[in-house]
Amino acid sequence: MTRPVFAQQGAVLGVVHLPPLLGQASCPGVPALRAHALREARELVAGGVHALLLENWRDDVPRPTVDPEAVACLAGLCRDVVAAVEVPVGVNVLPCDARAALAIAVSCGLEFLQLDVFVNRVRTDYSYSKVPPFEFEPDLAAFARWRRDFGAEGVGVLATVHPKHYTTLDGSTLEASTRRAIEHGADAVVVTGAATGSAPDLARVQRVCSAAGDVPVVVGSGVSLENAPTLLPPARAAIVGTAFKSADFAEVYPERVRALVAALAP
Repeated sequence: MTRPVFAQQGAVLGVVHLPPLLGQASCPGVPALRAHALREARELVAGGVHALLLENWRDDVPRPTVDPEAVACLAGLCRDVVAAVEVPVGVNVLPCDARAALAIAVSCGLEFLQLDVFVNRVRTDYSYSKVPPFEFEPDLAAFARWRRDFGAEGVGVLATVHPKHYTTLDGSTLEASTRRAIEHGADAVVVTGAATGSAPDLARVQRVCSAAGDVPVVVGSGVSLENAPTLLPPARAAIVGTAFKSADFAEVYPERVRALVAALAP
C-alpha cells in the first residue's frame, strides 16, 4: 500500500497562499482568485513539490469558523486546482474550521487537510491581523462525528500541536498534546515555530517525534535550505510557503522550490 504523501520521507507540501476570499472586503473577485490559485499551484508543481496545501491566509475572521461564502469559494478553488495538477492537494481552512475542511476535502477529492488547532484550548495571537484576540477549544467529539458522517475517514488529518500564532492555555505539554492528537485521529502531527516563516528548533521537533512514535511528524513552518538537513529527519515531511515566495508573497521563485526539494530528497 502506498504511503500518503505526508508520510513519505523528504516530502514537500507547497502552500498556495490565497488572496482574501468571498465575504472579505478586499476580495479581488472569483476570476482573480482562480487565476492566482492556478498560477501558484502550477509554479509550485513545476518546481517539484510533492503536494499542495491551499490556505485562506489573507482572511480576517473573528472566530474559528468561516462564513458559507468563504467555504463555497474555497471549495471551488480546490476543485480547480485538483483538476489542474497531478499531485495530491489538501486544504487548511483558517482560523480552524474543521467541519468546512472535512466537507471541502470530501466534495473536492482532496487527500488531506491541516488543522492549526486540534486538541488544545488556545488564545489567538495574530500579529498580522486586525481581528481582536479570541479563545476557543475544538470539539473533538464533533470532529469525529463529522469525519464519520461525511465519509472522510480516508482524508489524512495533519494536526498541529502548540501551533504558531496561538497561546496554549490548557497547560498541556507538547508530548501530551501530540499523543492526544493521535488518539483522536490525527494521521500526522505538525510542529511549528513561533510565527510564519519561523522554524521550530531541533529539540522541539525531536520531542514531538518521540511522542508520536510511528506517526509521521511534519515541520509546518520555517523550513529552509539551511535547516532542512537538520530537521528532516527526524521529521518526515515539510509544509513550505514562505521560503518559496517573495517578501510580499506575490511571486513564487521556482529556483527556490527546486533547490529545497532537492535538498530534502532521501
